[in-house]
Amino acid sequence: MILRNLARRRTRRLLTIVMLGAMAEGYTTTLAGSGADLVLTQEGPFDITLSALPQVVSDQIKAMPEVRAVAGLLSGIVTTEGSPYFFVFGHDPQSFAIQRFKIVEGQSLSAWHGHGRLLILGKLAAQNFELRVGDTIRLTDSAFHIAGIFETGSAYEEAAAAITLAAAQALLQKPRQLGASQAQLKAPSQIERVRQRSERVLPDAEARASSRAAESQGEIAYIRGSAWEPSLLAVIIGGFGMMNTVI
Repeated sequence: MILRNLARRRTRRLLTIVMLGAMAEGYTTTLAGSGADLVLTQEGPFDITLSALPQVVSDQIKAMPEVRAVAGLLSGIVTTEGSPYFFVFGHDPQSFAIQRFKIVEGQSLSAWHGHGRLLILGKLAAQNFELRVGDTIRLTDSAFHIAGIFETGSAYEEAAAAITLAAAQALLQKPRQLGASQAQLKAPSQIERVRQRSERVLPDAEARASSRAAESQGEIAYIRGSAWEPSLLAVIIGGFGMMNTVI
């Protein structure tokens, strides 16, 4: 009985690490796959959902002559029916960052001309909750109309929803705030110059190349560094289990 309980604890721990590892890869996909060259977040918080930058930061970055376009992002965790933890991404419907959300059914946030709150739902979330275009889903205390279903190739994103930036600020109670400001540059060779200037102008912000932005978060680095030990343990335990079965 004791050995069985220990095995169950190891299994639960391994599943938790695997889940967090998937989230880590999801962060990387979200930030590095947005089409941005540079990502600014608040200095200090280890998780982008805890980052809080004033929205005016995007205007300051956009004013730099090396910058082609800027996209604000605000993400967070809300509750919904059947799930106490559900991720939402807030985007400007016209921004370059949301273009990677490929609509496979229904309409995009920018194409919808209906009334009320709307969202586009990830394909996995739609399947898990058995929801379709035209249905309504409650996020915390607010009802959202499902305008479309999207794919990105990332399970982390496809298990979530995307809403407008303004709706995310209201839902997450972060008025005029961003979790990250993503910048496209006119020439990628200017990344270091713009990064240094951004941190001088915005002392409370941390600027990173998009390919390294997720790695700058301490939680992601910790997850990746610690995931090997339980994974190796699982392989060893599994190997002994197979040996016992054969013997």
